[in-house]
This record gives sequence, structure tokens and C-alpha cells, in this order.
Amino acid sequence: MHAKRVGIYVNRQRYKCRECKETFFENLPDMDVNRSVTNRLLDWIQETSLEKAFTSVAEEIGVDEKTVRNIFNDYVAELQARTDFRTPKGLGIDEVHLLKNYRCVITDVENKSVIDILRKRNKDMVISYLYKLQDIDKIELVANSMA
Repeated sequence: MHAKRVGIYVNRQRYKCRECKETFFENLPDMDVNRSVTNRLLDWIQETSLEKAFTSVAEEIGVDEKTVRNIFNDYVAELQARTDFRTPKGLGIDEVHLLKNYRCVITDVENKSVIDILRKRNKDMVISYLYKLQDIDKIELVANSMA
């Protein structure tokens, strides 16, 4: 609360289904169903993990780095599921130097947006990526400025 670490003790009812013998807990609307954290903390971890290293986020709130990483991975998967990707008319292929490595950047030239950043910029990686594109026949123009 207010960027300070807070512990909350929660008492909740545990139930057992008479038919299937499954055990489950009372639903708490402000708690994440998969983890023992509040939805507010979950949202904070998701947003902060985009800007800071997982270890520093974990130290700041007092959880394991793996927990932060798993929350982030779930968040990225959720964002990807909500993203409606359409193959652009104009596809840009360029390179950028990130984290001591050159990487291939795939862009939508018309909308001036980044579509993807590949781990490497070699020919095989680019060709493999292009073969996996859906509706590749919609591409009318390719701008390539890789060295």
C-alpha cells in the first residue's frame, strides 16, 4: 500500500463437494484465483515488470523472482491472445542493436509500428519468420534496410 510492503491475513472458507469430493476455497473477488496475491498487486507486478528487472520487482515486494516471471509470462500470453494481428500491406525489415546483439525488427510500414523483434538477424531466421506469416499474399511492398 502506497509503495510499502504489506501483509494481509485472510480467513476463507474451504468447501468439499459431496458429489465429486473436490475441495475448493471460497471465492474472494479482490484476490487472484491462481496466486495468493490481491488483484491490485497482480496488476502492479504486470505493469512494473515491463519497466524493471524481475529480480528488482521481486525484492521490492518480497516475493520470489520466479513468481514475478510467471505473472509476467501469463500477462504477455493474455496480451498476445487479445492482439488482433493482421499482415500489413507494407512490411519493413530492419535491424537494431539490443543487449549486445543485433536483432531483426519486422515493422508495419504503413502504420509505422513494430510487429515483432526476432532474436537474430540471420537469413534463416528471417525466412522462417516470413514463412509463418498468415495471409502473406496481402503484402504488396517489402522495405529491407538490413546490412
